[in-house]
Amino acid sequence: MSGGSSTRARYGWRVESEVARTGRKRFLTRAMVVRAGLTVVEAEGLDAVTIRRVAAELGSAPMALYRHVADKRELVFAMLDDMAQRIPPAPTEGEPVECLITGLLEMHHFLAEHVWLVEVLIRGEMFSPHSLDHFDRLLAILDGLGFDTQEALAIYTSLWWFMMGHLATAAAATPARDASRRAIAALAPLETLPHAAAAFAGLADYDHEAAFRTSLRVFITALVTR
Repeated sequence: MSGGSSTRARYGWRVESEVARTGRKRFLTRAMVVRAGLTVVEAEGLDAVTIRRVAAELGSAPMALYRHVADKRELVFAMLDDMAQRIPPAPTEGEPVECLITGLLEMHHFLAEHVWLVEVLIRGEMFSPHSLDHFDRLLAILDGLGFDTQEALAIYTSLWWFMMGHLATAAAATPARDASRRAIAALAPLETLPHAAAAFAGLADYDHEAAFRTSLRVFITALVTR
């Protein structure tokens, strides 16, 4: 997760408590609550986002937030919708296959920077209305390649599964979790499993991002080639 001060500086999500800064009570807006939620999630993760924690970020009482969001679910939905508007759109000028690849790589890169979004999306309970802008643009590219609506939907769905699967796996590729997997692998008789042993030996230098870029290009080319 790209949390902490670098994310706050880049997106301006840090919401300084006006109570602490001026000693005067402030009036909250929904936008302020959403920004505070983004500050918390980027620094501390999705589980940390509670009405009480976001209220503390704002220097407000928890009850004050309920004027703007009904509960944590509505807050996370608003945060998701805010983030969807920040995803770079797929290009529309140029060779269609390259536009499709570029659009998906940009989306993948954005989601990889904000892995809490992946956590929300793979639950399947909600998505952002603004994400339909990206959906429509990518379907338009496939339409330009000669696919009808059902064909384009099937291709898009396959690519979405592929991307989300990689993101869910890559999010777990941290040094601590890698060490845990190695410890578990050591329990197996790797001396009798030469291919598995060789694969585990190469994991330390495995470039997930490069592998995804290469695989995405191969996958898209295979899907759109008739």
